[in-house]
Amino acid sequence: MIDSGCYPDLFVCDVYVKTSLLCLYANCGYLGHAHKVFDEIPEKNVVSWTAIISGYIGVGQYKEAIDMFRMLVEMGLRPDGFTIVRVLFACTQLGD
Repeated sequence: MIDSGCYPDLFVCDVYVKTSLLCLYANCGYLGHAHKVFDEIPEKNVVSWTAIISGYIGVGQYKEAIDMFRMLVEMGLRPDGFTIVRVLFACTQLGD
């Protein structure tokens, strides 16, 4: 994995670095790696959540994307417009 070289003494692996890495993996179709990076983010923000939701949508796992959206809401975060659009797209793909 790319982040195996991500050590605190080299640079800070904060939420922004991890979210960028998550997006990279998701965009390349490596959702397992993307989710692992997502799980390692201690304080996830709405951008991190939207990135993993978009990752699931990108590989056609629409139900999982909606499940992640539910978890985002349960965590007390407020989804932004981009998150809502992505989840609505997932809903249309499920058809129910």
